[in-house]
Amino acid sequence: MNPYTGDIEPHCILYIVRKSPNNDDDDGMRIEYITVPWSIDAIGGNVADFVQHRAKLESILPPKEDESLPSLFLQSSHAQQFTLLEDRDGWSRGEIPAGTVAEDFVPTRGTLVVFDSVTLPHEVTAVITGRRAALAGWFHEETQPLGGDIQ
Repeated sequence: MNPYTGDIEPHCILYIVRKSPNNDDDDGMRIEYITVPWSIDAIGGNVADFVQHRAKLESILPPKEDESLPSLFLQSSHAQQFTLLEDRDGWSRGEIPAGTVAEDFVPTRGTLVVFDSVTLPHEVTAVITGRRAALAGWFHEETQPLGGDIQ
């Protein structure tokens, strides 16, 4: 049994969108999966830290079939080339990583802030004085079936 997955939805998977070598697809693009599917609950921690750790581990010593923790990445080359877009180590040291724009939004009555939380690393800081009243919502697409041999 794969320890990354379970009966809990949703399952996560990392993939790359590439131009299709032939234009048989409607949009000329194809999805290439780079990891096996996993459940956030099954990994027991921070997703970014987990994936980064597995990438480092698997790029040095690819897992064998008989190990208790199988490979997360479908190919060792994917593990070797994996990089987080967010420099978490730099942030932890109090640095603003190169190419990053750090912007604070002061709560203002009547203001609505909308952003793509997947592509925009963000954090919500603790309220030091007073009280926070917030409304948050997420729009998700329907869970898509995994194609090919990935199930």
